[in-house]
Amino acid sequence: MASRNDFLFNQHYQSHFKKLAAFAYKYLNDIDEAQEVVQLFFTDLYAKNKQLEEIRNFKAYAFQSVYHRCLNELKSKKSEQELLDEGLLDEDYNIEENIEATEFEHQVHQLINELPKVCREVFKLSRFEQMSNDEIAKYKSISKRTVETHISNALKTLRKKVYDLNTSESNKIKLYSIFH
Repeated sequence: MASRNDFLFNQHYQSHFKKLAAFAYKYLNDIDEAQEVVQLFFTDLYAKNKQLEEIRNFKAYAFQSVYHRCLNELKSKKSEQELLDEGLLDEDYNIEENIEATEFEHQVHQLINELPKVCREVFKLSRFEQMSNDEIAKYKSISKRTVETHISNALKTLRKKVYDLNTSESNKIKLYSIFH
């Protein structure tokens, strides 16, 4: 019979693996490496038989651990000065802000993925691929006016849904750049 610790471990693994991998990817820029770092975090956690019930804030603990593992991975490849120069290592690093930003991005992308298919595709081409309305119209074989309508509808829908999320000032700035 599985123990309470095994149950918690599986629950944390299922609910945090993807978010931690996305977080690690921001530092490593390699999805396989990011997933490996997260997998090693969970493997070590399980191997050490750490009592998960004793961890007060698992999310903060996990993100902090993965952050340090990413830095160790990068340090093995680069000097600390190179990391500081590239902005990957920050003396004033705030793990809570980074967790919040990562979760916020994840929530926004989920909302974008809830848009109707063509609307979502047009919006992504406009905002993430920086294609002009004319380029999108040609690419999708639709009129420029239809492209404008899809983008307008996407923005209206997303503004309504996103502003309901509890967002920090830095996230509101990110929103402004995406939605305006």
